Amino acid sequence: MGRQNRWTLEAVNERLRGSRVRVNQVKQSLYLRATLPPKSGEASSKQRRIPIAPATPEGLEWAEAQAFKLNSDLMRGTFVWQDLRKSHRNGRMLELGFEITGEHPVLE
Repeated sequence: MGRQNRWTLEAVNERLRGSRVRVNQVKQSLYLRATLPPKSGEASSKQRRIPIAPATPEGLEWAEAQAFKLNSDLMRGTFVWQDLRKSHRNGRMLELGFEITGEHPVLE
């Protein structure tokens, strides 16, 4: 499989089949989508989108790696909102701690 075919949204989500996380594209941005534990003060888990990377082959590669990491954290019960917020404040492409720019309602 060539690099171009390997890094399509469909191919990434196919490899994520069986995990609790998916990658979605909205305009020119990629997001991780998963049901995450409740934030402080919330009663229950909610499905959320986490901005992760630009919609490029490199961004898809990065998003897939971070989706597997997020899935691992969710499966082990080690996901922590505070760690995610710290990562987003740095302002670049996140590394669950990925780094991004702009305002992102999921982190409010």
